[in-house]
Amino acid sequence: MDDIEDSEMSDSQKELMEGMMEGVSSSMTETNIKKSSLVAIISCLLTLGGAFLMWNLKKNGFYLYILGTIISVVGMIVIFDGIVGAAAAGFTGFVGVLFIVLYGVNTKHMA
Repeated sequence: MDDIEDSEMSDSQKELMEGMMEGVSSSMTETNIKKSSLVAIISCLLTLGGAFLMWNLKKNGFYLYILGTIISVVGMIVIFDGIVGAAAAGFTGFVGVLFIVLYGVNTKHMA
């Protein structure tokens, strides 16, 4: 915060940066971190189970993987409001959708 005040930014840029920093610090509470950890564990177990099933050429694994990705994205949006939730969900969603597309191309080989 001190670096923001000492920088050569305009007043509106300083206010924007301070607002973003306050938003991040207010949403990083102990309760939110615990909730996000629980969502991450559930999501990871579902996607890992889905990947294992897809490894064994079971199409149900693909749908389980999609469910795990959706839970992760929605969980981050619900737990963290504002820019923190959007950033966490955006990164998780980007990687999740990338792998869903890659796995989806190969579902024709699954039973």
